Amino acid sequence: LQVLEADAAGVVVLACHHSVCKSLKGSDIAKARIKRISDDLASLGLDSKLVQFHTVANNEPHRIIHLLEDIVK
Repeated sequence: LQVLEADAAGVVVLACHHSVCKSLKGSDIAKARIKRISDDLASLGLDSKLVQFHTVANNEPHRIIHLLEDIVK
């Protein structure tokens, strides 16, 4: 939220896939937090897509590029 308050166009959180996350629950915690923030933004009448969560692996650079291109559009 601090990033949005600082006039960022949006926030994207990229995390590892659930089944291969070394922090065990890190991706799940991040996903839940982003969902809560997204819901809060929507309830305030703001675009819930200002914050987004996606999972990617280090061997998926094409997926990261595709996600970021879609977000920028």
